[in-house]
Order: sequence, then C-alpha cells, then structure tokens
Amino acid sequence: MTDAALVGRGYLTGNQDPDVDAAVDRLAALLERGGPEGSAAALAVLAQACEATAALIGNALVLSAERPDLQANVGDLVAETLRAAPPLRVMRRVSPEGDGVLLDLDAASGQGGPDDHPSQFGSGIRPCPGQAEALALAEGVLDALVSHGVVLDGDAAYADSPAFRLPERIVVTVP
Repeated sequence: MTDAALVGRGYLTGNQDPDVDAAVDRLAALLERGGPEGSAAALAVLAQACEATAALIGNALVLSAERPDLQANVGDLVAETLRAAPPLRVMRRVSPEGDGVLLDLDAASGQGGPDDHPSQFGSGIRPCPGQAEALALAEGVLDALVSHGVVLDGDAAYADSPAFRLPERIVVTVP
C-alpha cells in the first residue's frame, strides 16, 4: 500500500497507528518544498482525497453495474453515486467550543435534490479544496472504463470502515 493510501485510510478515524505516523513523516519529507505550512496543507489534501476519490470511483462502478442507464453520461453517474452511495459515511470536526463532533454524512446525503451533495465536499468556510480535481479524476477514470465496456464480475467486497464506503476489491472484465 502506498503512503498516501495508508494515510488516507487513517485520516478520518483519528486512531493512533505507528505505520500511519511513519507514512505521514515520509510524505511530509517529500512535500517540504512549501515549508512546514505548505507541506501540512498538501499532506492534508492528499490524505483526504486519496481514499475518498478511490471510493467514489469504486462506488460508481458498482452503481453503473446496477444501473446501466447511468453509463451513458459519467457526470450523471458520479452525481448519482454521490447521492446514492457517497464515499464518506462520517466525518469528525471540532465545535467552536472545542468539543469533538461526529457528522453523519449518510444521514445527510441526498436531502436537497439530485445535484445536492455538499456534505461530501464540505461547504461554508471550509469547503474541500480539491472538489473539482476529485470530480474530474473520477469522471476521467470512469469515462475510460465505461467507454471500454468494463463490467463487474460478481459482487464488490467492501472494506470494513466506519468512515468510508470503499470497495476493497472489484473484479472487472474488459470485453
């Protein structure tokens, strides 16, 4: 597993893990070009984006197998995935009083309408800085796969994660 994936899996849990800490140190060393503040910001974006974008792509592949009508337009496929099977289940934040808060994104998803998925990318004063990149990356990968007629072989195996809806293993066939 790459350092980015290792850090990404541990990012939202808040659990102590020496392997994750070592991966953070290695990535921080690679990102030192922007100084400590730039390095920390880049590492945070990388950690947040890695697993969530992988989960978005995987969930979209699973949904495309269930709903072939969505295969004609990957933008619609991604939007419906964010509504019906979003990658993030929960997110931790700190209240203005300093208390830990667990946000249940599963409960909040799809409440506004077909194009409403702000909970997956945050909003207000702290929106996701990589939203456009994550959507473009997911749509590019999905366009390549769907345009080649990739189909799922069997059911996807999902990671046991309270924070992510992440297919851990997907078997596909390219005709």
